[in-house]
Amino acid sequence: MTVKISVLQELGIRKKIEIKETNANMRKTFEFQRGQARLQVKQAQMQKQMEKASDDTSAAKGVDTMFTSMLENMVNTQEYITDMLGLDEEHQEKLDNLDFNETIDLSTKITSAILKVEPEENTGEVDDLKA
Repeated sequence: MTVKISVLQELGIRKKIEIKETNANMRKTFEFQRGQARLQVKQAQMQKQMEKASDDTSAAKGVDTMFTSMLENMVNTQEYITDMLGLDEEHQEKLDNLDFNETIDLSTKITSAILKVEPEENTGEVDDLKA
């Protein structure tokens, strides 16, 4: 089976893109989702550690770790979208020029279609997660 996803608004591609519901694509989607969940937990933990930091050096290390995680997430999100949609260089550049929330919304659209779930609205807020 396949799912069809419209990315006209995000990337200007008129034809709906078909994504096969293969084991490989399901695995990529689950791995991507797992990475998203881990990032949220890590951000919550880092926030708590930075609040408890006793000196500037500890706080700086916490900030560096958090930004490194966020950068990795951004790269992983764009790679996931590029891979799942089979984007060429022109459309990868358009993806790179979306704002971050649009990119997250697009990844959510893809994962929701593959997993057959309703997407939750992206509020930009991180829930208070406990690891």
